[in-house]
Amino acid sequence: MLRVLSVRNFAIIDRLEISLAGGLTCLTGETGAGKSILADAVGALLGGGLSRVGPTGDRSGNGGEGEESAVEGIFDISAVPEVGALLEEKGLPAGGELVIRRIISPRGRAYVNGSLASISTLQEIGERLADIHGQHDHQSLLKADRQLKLIDEFCEASALYLAYIDNYRELSELKNSLSGLEAGRREREQRLDMLLFQRDEIDKAALSPSEEDGLKSERARLMHADRLRALSEDVILRLKDSETPALAAVGEAKKALREMRGLAGSFEEALRLVEGAEVSLMEACSAVRDFERTLEADPERLSAVEERLDVISRLKKKYGETIEDVLAYRERLEGEFQAISGSEEDSGSIRARITESEASLLELGRKLSEKRRAGAVEFGERMRSELAELGMERAQFRVEFYPQERPSLHGMEKAEFLFSANPGEGVKPLAKIASGGELSRVMLALKVILSSADNVPTLIFDEVDAGIGGKTAVAVGRKLKEAALNRQVLAITHLPQIASQAVEHFVVEKNTDGKSTKVSIRRLGKEERVREVARMLGDDESKAASAHAAELVKRGGGVV
Repeated sequence: MLRVLSVRNFAIIDRLEISLAGGLTCLTGETGAGKSILADAVGALLGGGLSRVGPTGDRSGNGGEGEESAVEGIFDISAVPEVGALLEEKGLPAGGELVIRRIISPRGRAYVNGSLASISTLQEIGERLADIHGQHDHQSLLKADRQLKLIDEFCEASALYLAYIDNYRELSELKNSLSGLEAGRREREQRLDMLLFQRDEIDKAALSPSEEDGLKSERARLMHADRLRALSEDVILRLKDSETPALAAVGEAKKALREMRGLAGSFEEALRLVEGAEVSLMEACSAVRDFERTLEADPERLSAVEERLDVISRLKKKYGETIEDVLAYRERLEGEFQAISGSEEDSGSIRARITESEASLLELGRKLSEKRRAGAVEFGERMRSELAELGMERAQFRVEFYPQERPSLHGMEKAEFLFSANPGEGVKPLAKIASGGELSRVMLALKVILSSADNVPTLIFDEVDAGIGGKTAVAVGRKLKEAALNRQVLAITHLPQIASQAVEHFVVEKNTDGKSTKVSIRRLGKEERVREVARMLGDDESKAASAHAAELVKRGGGVV
């Protein structure tokens, strides 16, 4: 529960700190004193919106423009183990005490036990620490989806609903995927046609990575066959067949060197070089002779080579700079072709999954409906009992379900709260007949009933007593006190009948010096409390009002 609340530069609050206990605590004060701002501060502390203060924390006109706003709370979480588990899961320090601090500025920050935390983390923690019911929450009670959610909370069907909604979203995603595949069918077919054309064009060419160089060499020989033959004959003539062939001259030189070696014995190296030259010349002559035999003018073969090189050139222009690039592109074509071709198989798989998901959703929806309908009977009985204790002894309340042809985000049916405040009146939708005072009591009855279904340690009611008074107000006060038996209840109220039931009573006061406005809060002692209740009765000066106030406080459990 909330033990200490500290507020700085928040809306019209300059500095304020309050220590709180368990049970029922009431906050009162003149209209416009800033009572509801405290509820806003707690909401902001637990990750809520900033309805009373701008996102920068500015407090224009109150001497605080541009000042940093901050809200800090100290909570006892020893009785809420799930909060400790959540802190450990988030990697935040955990213990029996929890300190949350939120800085409201252009670069707002939040800290949990001294460690930086996100607003979403504050919201997750806040859901487990406090339930804040503001004076404008009556409208949410009139919404069908909110009414269905309350039924789920009461009959503990929330986990089943979460399973249903997960299934519902999965089914929606599958249907969207199938729709996307079908919508893109024409584009896929066009793309497949292009891929097939390109793949067949490359396959038809039957390219070999090394063939281009060979073709270019063959083309050169075919184009210059006559000239190459003439050159070959000239080489052979000069080396072997002329009147003074090179081989004959080398042979004479070799004989001379052998004779010189015999006479002088010092020409071994020169002889070796000449003999090597003779062998090289003979090999060169043989190679040229062999090449000459291959030379043949063949116009048809030349045309075929030219055509093949042209095919290779066109493919390179379209698909890559080299034959290797063209073949690599062909592999990518195949991969894309297989992926797109498999989309029809994907469609079949998705359709099968949709059928399975639809069956699962219907089964979850059926179980959810059964649990809701069974719980709604007990819920209606509990509501009638609670409303009777709140001064509406003859009120009727029940939950009506309207089945839907198709599953929706909220299940297989819609729900509506039907209510009648007076005997003889038929039950009608709550939104059509309930007054503000009736709605307040219905909401309080709901809170009391649902409080037994969860273990949120702190309930905050921000002026939910609008439109009631007299004995009904006394009954509402007692009901709030009953709800506070095992938890902390903070009630911001303008009714003395409710304030007199509190274990602790604080008054919120607004003071101004003409230039700035400040809000203060203080715990009331015995005599101060009686005076405040008398003021709420409308007359804090007369003895009769004071005596009435003293009696209310005494009946409420206070000591006078």
